[in-house]
Formats: sequence, structure tokens, C-alpha cells
Amino acid sequence: TCYIVAVYLLWHSQLLKPFKLWTVFMHEFSHALAAWATCNKVKGIEVNSMEGGLTHWEGDAKRTRCSQHFVLPAGYLGSYAPPELEPFACRR
Repeated sequence: TCYIVAVYLLWHSQLLKPFKLWTVFMHEFSHALAAWATCNKVKGIEVNSMEGGLTHWEGDAKRTRCSQHFVLPAGYLGSYAPPELEPFACRR
């Protein structure tokens, strides 16, 4: 029970806010990377203080229809992959 209370208090504290915002940014940036990789234009990335975000992208109607299958799920990979790859980046 102490663990659950500690996690709850830490999660809602300002201490983790920068890490949460960084995760949101990486999520949105991954959407942007997938949009660029499928030859679309990225108009902007928004990250707000309430830990939400939005990636604005557009492209040709035919291309967008196909691209959305890559762009939409890309955010989950972007939120997950960078922390998992850090140990490999720091290896000598």
C-alpha cells in the first residue's frame, strides 16, 4: 500500500512533469517522422502543459489515406522506443 501511495503522489507531483512532457513530445515527433517518411508535410507539433499534444500534417488525398496507417500508430513506438534504446546509445 505504501508503494501505491508513493507512486500516486510522485505521479501527480511537479517533479515528473518535464519527463512527461518529453514523452509527449517524442510521441508527437514520431507521428511527424512517419508523416515525413510517407512523403507528407508536417505543419506543426503542439505540446501543451496538460500533457497532451497534436501533430498537424497533410498530404495528397490518396497518399494520406495510405499514410495514416503508418502515421497514426507511430506515436506509440516513439513513446516507447527512445527510453529502450538509451542503454545501447550509452554503451562503449
